[in-house]
Amino acid sequence: MFWNLAKHNLSKYIKEILAEQDIDVAIFAEHSGVDFRMLCEKVLNGKYVFIEGYGNCEKIRLIAKSSIKVSVRREDVRYSISSVSILNQKYIVAGVHLPAKPYASPSDREIPIQEMISAIQDVEKEVKHSRTIVMGDFNCSPFDVEMISKNKMNVVLFKKLINKAEIVTCNRRQYKRFYNPIIEYLTEKDESYGSYYYAGNAESLYWYCYDQLLVRKALANDIQNVYFCKRVGNTNLIKNLRPNSAISDHLPIIGVINGRT
Repeated sequence: MFWNLAKHNLSKYIKEILAEQDIDVAIFAEHSGVDFRMLCEKVLNGKYVFIEGYGNCEKIRLIAKSSIKVSVRREDVRYSISSVSILNQKYIVAGVHLPAKPYASPSDREIPIQEMISAIQDVEKEVKHSRTIVMGDFNCSPFDVEMISKNKMNVVLFKKLINKAEIVTCNRRQYKRFYNPIIEYLTEKDESYGSYYYAGNAESLYWYCYDQLLVRKALANDIQNVYFCKRVGNTNLIKNLRPNSAISDHLPIIGVINGRT
């Protein structure tokens, strides 16, 4: 799970959503309202542990079930990358929070993206697999240039493309792709519109998918569900057809991979 907490103390809701959704690994941004060490020790009674990094990452916090082995491999101000072992499965899990619109341009997001991609590739070489998951607030939509450009996130939105070729060549350079499954899960039927609402200008889409889940080819066929959580316990996270900003202006995004959340 990934959730931008909007700097609010949402400990109560975090406890509920972890239990309801049986979350293995949870990543948070805009987290200053929550003391995660106290949350894990006092509120969650040791069922989850706060994963401490080197102190370089200001934007991301990560907790995991105490039965899960997590080791931080790389981090910088806007991202944290960990190796994760769940039973006999090994993953790389990266959390990211990129500079926000409308204050930052696509080029402002380009540098942290390229640095994160380089760090992910280094970790993939070290652990000798690419079962990689990236979750976070990208502050851009799935079709935006930061996501689809070969020398940035290099994301494709259709599984057949990444299954056909994980490596793409552009200007005689090779780039490794990510797959974003979100298109399959956006639907009016379930009122799954996106994670963030903005109506501030004449070109607004209203609902945006700034919070996303990406995977490498190794996990593309293992995704069972991706959804935006709209209710925690008896509390509706939607108010007046948009995220209830008294809780957070973002909805949590949850991914189910190989039966794990």
